[in-house]
Amino acid sequence: ILRVARRTETGLEDSFTDAATVPRVFSRGIRTPELLAFDATGDLVPTPFTLFPRVEGRLARDVGPLPAVWSAVGRQLSRLHQEVRFVPDGAGWLDEPGLQDPAELLHRAGDFESAARGWLSKLPTDAPPPRFLHNDLHDANVLVQDGKLAAILDWGDAGWGDPALDFEPMPMAATTLAVAAYRRERDPIDDELEGRILRAKLAAALMRIDRPKPGRDPMRPLIELRAFLASSPAGPWARWSL
Repeated sequence: ILRVARRTETGLEDSFTDAATVPRVFSRGIRTPELLAFDATGDLVPTPFTLFPRVEGRLARDVGPLPAVWSAVGRQLSRLHQEVRFVPDGAGWLDEPGLQDPAELLHRAGDFESAARGWLSKLPTDAPPPRFLHNDLHDANVLVQDGKLAAILDWGDAGWGDPALDFEPMPMAATTLAVAAYRRERDPIDDELEGRILRAKLAAALMRIDRPKPGRDPMRPLIELRAFLASSPAGPWARWSL
């Protein structure tokens, strides 16, 4: 697969971040296609490009939240967060993952604002030491083959930050599966992880309402989050319920 960078600042950044990140994470056993080539000289095409082997499969978005897939994603994230301690980045291409403080956007929560304000005050704000993150792990960056995880794709937004941020882009059903598997692999256990994930999901949901994108339902993430909270979640999630 040949990926030619878009001629935008973001497109160029993503290409260089991919090139810096993929060899390191691949060498640590993360299930992602190996980087075969990277060229930024402009000799072959005007913008940088990366070359990867083709991996067969379907996007997780098209097959639903399969337990085996998202449990495997959780185990992969555990390995990523524990084992990748250095990524060469002399040019400063890696992202600095983070989200806006949800308290600044609660006016966008509609009839949920009052309940969300009280709930938000219970959620943790202090992050653990930063870990290396994929930082864009939504269900179109997860490839599935025969009901199993085939590959994690697109490392163009990778960087150092709170591990909770890697669970924010996932659908809520996928998040609970991935976190359960992640917890089984982690030592020591991060006992505030679920609370920080919920805070990140609230922030992202409110940002989507505040800055809607064409073709996307701006209310869907907030509706999904509210439905999860109303379901009386069990286990480590119960501590952070409404």
